[in-house]
Amino acid sequence: MKSKQCDPRLGWLEAFVATAQHLDFALAGEELGLNASRVRRNVEKLEEWLHKILIIDDVPLELYAVDGVQFLDAASGILKSAQSLQRHETIRGDRLPSAVSRVRLSELESFVSIAKLGNYKASAYDQQRSDAQIRRNLRQLERAFGCALVSGHSQIELTDFGREAFDVVSNMVSTLCSCVADISNYDPITPAKLRLRKLFLMRRSELLLVIARVERKERPTKKDKLKLKAAREQLAPLEEALHELRTEISSPVANFSVP
Repeated sequence: MKSKQCDPRLGWLEAFVATAQHLDFALAGEELGLNASRVRRNVEKLEEWLHKILIIDDVPLELYAVDGVQFLDAASGILKSAQSLQRHETIRGDRLPSAVSRVRLSELESFVSIAKLGNYKASAYDQQRSDAQIRRNLRQLERAFGCALVSGHSQIELTDFGREAFDVVSNMVSTLCSCVADISNYDPITPAKLRLRKLFLMRRSELLLVIARVERKERPTKKDKLKLKAAREQLAPLEEALHELRTEISSPVANFSVP
Protein backbone atom coordinates (compact mmCIF):
# COMPACT_ATOMS: atom_id res chain seq x y z
CA MET A 1 0.00 0.00 0.00
CA LYS A 2 1.14 3.54 -0.69
CA SER A 3 2.29 5.60 2.29
CA LYS A 4 0.19 8.52 3.44
CA GLN A 5 3.41 10.32 4.38
CA CYS A 6 4.18 10.64 0.67
CA ASP A 7 0.84 12.22 -0.11
CA PRO A 8 1.11 15.99 -0.63
CA ARG A 9 -1.84 18.35 -0.28
CA LEU A 10 -2.72 21.19 -2.63
CA GLY A 11 -2.33 23.47 0.38
CA TRP A 12 1.39 22.70 0.44
CA LEU A 13 1.68 23.97 -3.13
CA GLU A 14 -0.40 27.02 -2.25
CA ALA A 15 1.90 27.84 0.68
CA PHE A 16 4.95 27.51 -1.56
CA VAL A 17 3.53 29.70 -4.34
CA ALA A 18 2.47 32.44 -1.91
CA THR A 19 5.87 32.32 -0.17
CA ALA A 20 7.70 32.46 -3.50
CA GLN A 21 5.66 35.51 -4.50
CA HIS A 22 6.11 37.44 -1.24
CA LEU A 23 9.45 36.00 -0.08
CA ASP A 24 8.06 36.32 3.42
CA PHE A 25 6.24 33.66 5.46
CA ALA A 26 4.19 36.25 7.36
CA LEU A 27 2.96 38.02 4.20
CA ALA A 28 2.21 34.66 2.58
CA GLY A 29 0.24 33.74 5.71
CA GLU A 30 -1.78 36.95 5.50
CA GLU A 31 -2.72 36.12 1.93
CA LEU A 32 -3.72 32.55 2.80
CA GLY A 33 -5.33 33.26 6.16
CA LEU A 34 -2.69 31.20 8.00
CA ASN A 35 0.00 32.06 10.52
CA ALA A 36 3.62 32.26 9.39
CA SER A 37 4.68 29.08 11.17
CA ARG A 38 1.92 27.08 9.44
CA VAL A 39 3.02 28.38 6.04
CA ARG A 40 6.63 27.52 6.83
CA ARG A 41 5.64 23.97 7.88
CA ASN A 42 3.65 23.44 4.69
CA VAL A 43 6.59 24.55 2.55
CA GLU A 44 8.94 22.30 4.52
CA LYS A 45 6.57 19.34 4.08
CA LEU A 46 6.54 19.93 0.33
CA GLU A 47 10.34 20.10 0.27
CA GLU A 48 10.56 16.86 2.27
CA TRP A 49 8.19 15.13 -0.14
CA LEU A 50 10.13 16.35 -3.18
CA HIS A 51 13.53 15.85 -1.54
CA LYS A 52 14.33 19.28 -2.98
CA ILE A 53 15.16 22.76 -1.73
CA LEU A 54 12.55 25.29 -2.90
CA ILE A 55 12.98 28.24 -0.53
CA ILE A 56 16.28 29.38 0.99
CA ASP A 57 15.55 30.44 4.56
CA ASP A 58 17.37 33.76 4.58
CA VAL A 59 16.45 37.37 5.41
CA PRO A 60 14.73 38.04 3.10
CA LEU A 61 13.74 34.60 1.86
CA GLU A 62 15.02 33.49 -1.52
CA LEU A 63 13.52 31.26 -4.19
CA TYR A 64 16.06 28.50 -4.85
CA ALA A 65 17.30 29.29 -8.34
CA VAL A 66 17.09 25.76 -9.73
CA ASP A 67 14.33 23.61 -8.25
CA GLY A 68 12.35 26.48 -6.72
CA VAL A 69 12.07 28.38 -9.99
CA GLN A 70 11.25 25.28 -12.00
CA PHE A 71 8.60 24.05 -9.59
CA LEU A 72 6.92 27.45 -9.15
CA ASP A 73 5.44 27.52 -12.65
CA ALA A 74 4.08 23.98 -12.37
CA ALA A 75 2.63 24.57 -8.89
CA SER A 76 0.93 27.80 -10.02
CA GLY A 77 -0.67 26.01 -12.95
CA ILE A 78 -1.92 23.17 -10.77
CA LEU A 79 -3.52 25.62 -8.32
CA LYS A 80 -5.26 27.51 -11.13
CA SER A 81 -6.67 24.22 -12.39
CA ALA A 82 -7.94 23.33 -8.92
CA GLN A 83 -9.51 26.78 -8.55
CA SER A 84 -11.39 26.30 -11.85
CA LEU A 85 -13.02 23.10 -10.56
CA GLN A 86 -14.28 24.13 -7.14
CA ARG A 87 -18.04 24.64 -6.95
CA HIS A 88 -18.25 26.15 -3.45
CA GLU A 89 -19.01 29.82 -3.08
CA THR A 90 -16.02 31.47 -1.46
CA ILE A 91 -14.87 34.87 -0.24
CA ARG A 92 -11.22 33.83 -0.41
CA GLY A 93 -10.46 35.59 -3.70
CA ASP A 94 -7.84 33.70 -5.66
CA ARG A 95 -7.08 31.45 -2.70
CA LEU A 96 -8.28 27.87 -2.69
CA PRO A 97 -11.26 27.09 -0.46
CA SER A 98 -10.05 25.34 2.68
CA ALA A 99 -11.66 22.05 1.58
CA VAL A 100 -9.81 22.14 -1.75
CA SER A 101 -6.50 23.09 -0.12
CA ARG A 102 -6.74 19.83 1.88
CA VAL A 103 -7.06 17.69 -1.28
CA ARG A 104 -4.30 15.10 -1.49
CA LEU A 105 -2.48 13.79 -4.54
CA SER A 106 -3.81 10.29 -3.79
CA GLU A 107 -7.41 11.56 -4.09
CA LEU A 108 -6.68 13.08 -7.50
CA GLU A 109 -4.94 9.89 -8.64
CA SER A 110 -7.83 7.73 -7.42
CA PHE A 111 -10.39 9.74 -9.40
CA VAL A 112 -8.30 9.57 -12.59
CA SER A 113 -7.92 5.81 -12.17
CA ILE A 114 -11.65 5.28 -11.49
CA ALA A 115 -12.58 7.40 -14.52
CA LYS A 116 -10.24 5.41 -16.77
CA LEU A 117 -11.07 1.91 -15.50
CA GLY A 118 -14.73 2.37 -14.52
CA ASN A 119 -14.37 -0.03 -11.60
CA TYR A 120 -13.40 0.41 -7.94
CA LYS A 121 -11.62 -2.93 -7.62
CA ALA A 122 -9.61 -2.41 -10.78
CA SER A 123 -8.72 1.08 -9.58
CA ALA A 124 -7.68 -0.26 -6.18
CA TYR A 125 -5.35 -2.75 -7.88
CA ASP A 126 -4.03 -0.05 -10.21
CA GLN A 127 -3.33 2.35 -7.33
CA GLN A 128 -2.11 -0.30 -4.86
CA ARG A 129 -4.73 0.82 -2.39
CA SER A 130 -7.70 -0.89 -0.81
CA ASP A 131 -11.17 -0.71 -2.35
CA ALA A 132 -12.39 1.20 0.73
CA GLN A 133 -9.56 3.72 0.43
CA ILE A 134 -10.29 4.34 -3.24
CA ARG A 135 -13.95 5.01 -2.43
CA ARG A 136 -13.00 7.23 0.50
CA ASN A 137 -10.60 9.23 -1.69
CA LEU A 138 -13.34 9.78 -4.25
CA ARG A 139 -15.87 10.92 -1.62
CA GLN A 140 -13.36 13.35 -0.12
CA LEU A 141 -12.62 14.80 -3.54
CA GLU A 142 -16.31 15.22 -4.30
CA ARG A 143 -16.85 17.00 -0.97
CA ALA A 144 -13.89 19.26 -1.64
CA PHE A 145 -15.11 20.31 -5.09
CA GLY A 146 -18.76 20.41 -3.96
CA CYS A 147 -20.11 18.24 -6.77
CA ALA A 148 -20.51 14.55 -7.64
CA LEU A 149 -17.87 13.16 -9.98
CA VAL A 150 -19.29 9.71 -10.69
CA SER A 151 -22.62 7.88 -10.57
CA GLY A 152 -23.48 4.21 -10.28
CA HIS A 153 -22.04 1.39 -8.20
CA SER A 154 -21.13 -1.72 -10.19
CA GLN A 155 -21.05 0.24 -13.46
CA ILE A 156 -19.42 3.61 -12.83
CA GLU A 157 -20.14 6.53 -15.12
CA LEU A 158 -18.81 10.06 -14.96
CA THR A 159 -21.25 12.86 -14.22
CA ASP A 160 -21.22 16.00 -16.36
CA PHE A 161 -18.94 17.61 -13.80
CA GLY A 162 -16.85 14.43 -13.67
CA ARG A 163 -16.24 14.60 -17.40
CA GLU A 164 -15.28 18.25 -17.09
CA ALA A 165 -12.98 17.48 -14.16
CA PHE A 166 -11.31 14.43 -15.67
CA ASP A 167 -9.11 16.25 -18.18
CA VAL A 168 -8.24 18.95 -15.67
CA VAL A 169 -7.37 16.55 -12.87
CA SER A 170 -5.43 14.26 -15.23
CA ASN A 171 -3.37 17.23 -16.32
CA MET A 172 -2.79 18.29 -12.69
CA VAL A 173 -1.49 14.82 -11.78
CA SER A 174 0.70 14.45 -14.86
CA THR A 175 2.12 17.96 -14.46
CA LEU A 176 3.06 17.33 -10.84
CA CYS A 177 4.54 13.90 -11.51
CA SER A 178 6.52 15.03 -14.58
CA CYS A 179 7.85 18.06 -12.72
CA VAL A 180 8.97 15.86 -9.84
CA ALA A 181 10.73 13.59 -12.32
CA ASP A 182 12.37 16.48 -14.18
CA ILE A 183 13.76 18.68 -11.42
CA SER A 184 17.44 18.32 -10.77
CA ASN A 185 18.94 15.28 -9.06
CA TYR A 186 18.73 15.33 -5.29
CA ASP A 187 21.91 16.46 -3.55
CA PRO A 188 21.78 15.20 0.08
CA ILE A 189 24.55 17.65 1.05
CA THR A 190 22.54 20.79 0.19
CA PRO A 191 20.01 20.53 3.07
CA ALA A 192 22.91 20.10 5.52
CA LYS A 193 24.60 23.18 4.09
CA LEU A 194 21.37 25.15 4.42
CA ARG A 195 20.97 24.11 8.06
CA LEU A 196 24.57 25.14 8.75
CA ARG A 197 24.00 28.45 7.00
CA LYS A 198 20.93 29.06 9.14
CA LEU A 199 22.98 28.53 12.31
CA PHE A 200 25.64 30.90 11.01
CA LEU A 201 22.97 33.52 10.27
CA MET A 202 21.62 33.24 13.80
CA ARG A 203 25.12 33.67 15.21
CA ARG A 204 25.73 36.66 12.95
CA SER A 205 22.54 38.28 14.24
CA GLU A 206 23.73 37.77 17.81
CA LEU A 207 27.12 39.34 17.08
CA LEU A 208 25.60 42.30 15.24
CA LEU A 209 23.30 42.89 18.21
CA VAL A 210 26.29 42.94 20.60
CA ILE A 211 28.13 45.37 18.33
CA ALA A 212 25.10 47.66 18.01
CA ARG A 213 24.51 47.76 21.76
CA VAL A 214 28.11 48.70 22.57
CA GLU A 215 28.31 51.30 19.78
CA ARG A 216 25.17 53.00 21.09
CA LYS A 217 26.76 53.58 24.48
CA GLU A 218 28.22 57.05 25.01
CA ARG A 219 30.78 55.81 27.53
CA PRO A 220 31.46 52.10 26.95
CA THR A 221 33.35 50.35 29.72
CA LYS A 222 36.55 48.39 29.25
CA LYS A 223 34.46 45.22 29.36
CA ASP A 224 32.20 46.61 26.63
CA LYS A 225 35.22 47.36 24.43
CA LEU A 226 36.50 43.83 24.88
CA LYS A 227 33.07 42.47 23.90
CA LEU A 228 33.06 44.71 20.85
CA LYS A 229 36.52 43.56 19.76
CA ALA A 230 35.66 39.89 20.24
CA ALA A 231 32.39 40.26 18.32
CA ARG A 232 34.11 41.95 15.38
CA GLU A 233 36.85 39.32 15.32
CA GLN A 234 34.24 36.54 15.20
CA LEU A 235 32.10 38.35 12.65
CA ALA A 236 34.73 38.58 9.88
CA PRO A 237 35.36 34.82 9.41
CA LEU A 238 31.65 34.15 9.89
CA GLU A 239 30.78 36.50 7.01
CA GLU A 240 33.38 34.74 4.85
CA ALA A 241 31.95 31.32 5.70
CA LEU A 242 28.44 32.54 4.91
CA HIS A 243 29.58 33.87 1.56
CA GLU A 244 31.19 30.53 0.68
CA LEU A 245 28.08 28.59 1.68
CA ARG A 246 25.86 30.92 -0.30
CA THR A 247 28.05 30.43 -3.39
CA GLU A 248 27.93 26.65 -3.02
CA ILE A 249 24.16 26.51 -2.43
CA SER A 250 22.85 29.07 -4.92
CA SER A 251 22.85 28.73 -8.68
CA PRO A 252 22.36 31.79 -10.89
CA VAL A 253 18.82 32.16 -12.20
CA ALA A 254 20.32 33.23 -15.52
CA ASN A 255 21.61 29.70 -16.00
CA PHE A 256 18.15 28.23 -15.53
CA SER A 257 15.86 27.47 -18.44
CA VAL A 258 12.49 25.72 -18.40
CA PRO A 259 12.58 22.69 -20.70
